[in-house]
Parts: sequence; C-alpha cells; structure tokens
Amino acid sequence: MKTTSAPILAIVFGLSVGLHPDPAPADTVPLSGAVSNAIEQVIIPDYEALVATSETAVKAMSALCEEPDSVGLTRAREAFAPLAIAFSAVEPYRFGPSRAENRFERLFFWPDSRGRGLRQVQGILAEKDDTAIDRESLQQKSVAVQGLPALEFLLFGTDSDAIARGEDTFRCRYAQATAEAISDVSRQLLNAWNAEDGIAARLRNPADDNPVYRTSEEAMQELLKAVRQQLQATAELKLEVALGDAPDRSKPKTLPFWRSGLALKAVDANLEAVARLIDAWNLPAILDEETALIAQQLDYELKTAQDAVTRANAIDPDIQAVVKSQEGHSQLAYSRIPMKSVIALLSEDIAHALGLTVGFNALDGD
Repeated sequence: MKTTSAPILAIVFGLSVGLHPDPAPADTVPLSGAVSNAIEQVIIPDYEALVATSETAVKAMSALCEEPDSVGLTRAREAFAPLAIAFSAVEPYRFGPSRAENRFERLFFWPDSRGRGLRQVQGILAEKDDTAIDRESLQQKSVAVQGLPALEFLLFGTDSDAIARGEDTFRCRYAQATAEAISDVSRQLLNAWNAEDGIAARLRNPADDNPVYRTSEEAMQELLKAVRQQLQATAELKLEVALGDAPDRSKPKTLPFWRSGLALKAVDANLEAVARLIDAWNLPAILDEETALIAQQLDYELKTAQDAVTRANAIDPDIQAVVKSQEGHSQLAYSRIPMKSVIALLSEDIAHALGLTVGFNALDGD
C-alpha cells in the first residue's frame, strides 16, 4: 500500500507504570474491574455505533449514485453527520488495532496543515482516476484520500452540488468507494476488539505471558493515556491552533469537519467519550475518600468544558462565524481551561492514587 507519512497526531505521552512513594496496595485498587467496565460499557458499544453509522453512509451513497438528485445528496450528507460523531467517540483509541495497517490514519488523516490530503483528493477528481472508485484499489492509495476528511470534501466541498444534478458521477462513485473503505476499516477495528485473542481480551486478562499487558496497572495505563492524549489533542491541536491569539487571527478551517458544520459537535463528542470512559471506571468506588472527591471534580471540569463548547456552537451554525466572533472565541478559549485541569488531575492525583506515575510528555516540549 502506498502511504503518506502519518499526521502528527500520534502523540507520545510517556505514561508508565511505576512506583509512587505511597502507591495504593494492589488488592485495594480493583483496576481489572475498571478496565472491563470501560470496554463493555463504552469502547465496544462505540465501535459498534461506528460500524452501524458507516453502513448507513454506504447505503446513502449507493442510493445517491444510482439516482442522483438533491434529496439523495441531502440524505448522504445527513448520513455523514452521525458517522463523523461516532468516529469522534472512538478517536481516543489510537493504540492496538488502530495502529496496525495505518487504520487510524485511513479513517482520519488529520492534522493536514499543508493541505496534502486535499490536494490529492482534488487530483483524483481532476484526473478521474478509475482506481479511486473501487474500494479495494482505493485502499491501496494514500491514507489521505480514503477517510472521513476525504469523504467530507466529496460531499460538502467545492462543486459537490454537481452530484445532485447528475453532472459528476465520478465524484459520487469515489465518495461511495470512500464510504465503503471507511466501513471496512471500522468493521476491522470492531472485530479486532472482539476477537478471542484481541485487544479487549488482552486488556481484561493481563498476565506474564500476555504479549502486551502484564498487569492490571499496565492495562489501566493504556486507557488513562488514551484519555489524556485525546484531551490534549482536543485542547491544543484542535482548539488552540484554530483560535489563535484573537478572533481576527483565528484559523477555523484547521478544525476537522468544518465543511459539514460538525466541527464543534465533533469536539463535544470527544469530550463526551472521555467523560463516559472515566465514568465507567467508577473511580469514587475504588479510591480513598479524599481522592474520590478529586474524581468528582473530573466530572465537573468535563461538564464545564462541554458547556462552553455547547454555548459556542449555539452562536452560529458556521464555525468560521463562531471563532471569529468575540463571544465564540472566548467560550472556546475558556473551554480549554477545564480540559487542562482534567489532564492535570489525571496525571497527578488520580494516577498516583492508582499506583501509576506519569513520565515525559512529548507535547510539553521540554
């Protein structure tokens, strides 16, 4: 498969299991239950939702290409929304099967600060490359031309309305193949989580002969790292870059899913996924009384961040208008404060209470 270099979203967090000066005794911290709850209550259901929404998108695209009209295009665009939100819910899980075969990048080539992916998609449209309208041959191409950002441009980008007029059947078929590729990778990921010897089984059953996780602490580390990584990506790679120093210096088009009007809904889905994962851990039940109060603060901070994003999203359906307004800019800038508070609480108080220590963070720059 021809690949581009992976986007700078593979953030190394250096979160490692170690000895805290006063770690909680292993038998008082039932981490295996927290890990199992997260898998059963959140991760697997969210991957199932991704598969279901991807299949709906494929059906909508197939119907549109068979009988192109404005109604069909509207339905295809409407099917894209739950698909993008479902992906945003599993976006934190960049480990395990997401790393294999560039699956994560195949679904979500982002950030793309140089517009490399867009240029490649536009090149395929200009050349009418027939290998892009077949799922299998499309999947042999660059990861940048077969995922959600590519499908969004095909459905919402420049000249996409020509699909409804039947004037661009190639673009429609390319979009259909892209939806099929997304659905295929989504199914691969779900299968990899559910497999008898898959990532879920390995997380649930740490042991000396487990090739990935020897202890429950290491399994919990993976999930804690995923949460921190997503929060930092959302706060810094998404919002900080888009906001800039002021409304007139903002860059809203750097946010994923801005064309479809889903930029802030996707951010909210990131935060909601993190909140549900933490809730599944049931931290108050496994921590001492003092630390349990800190765990409750996590919930408060996440809700505060979500409320700020919701208020910003209510200002205008156009993300460019939101970010360039003083109110919208202020709300989104403020939302980053509780996100960073959650990162700090997880990295210090919660990690230490669980007998974990946090090492070097590549995004700190020191």
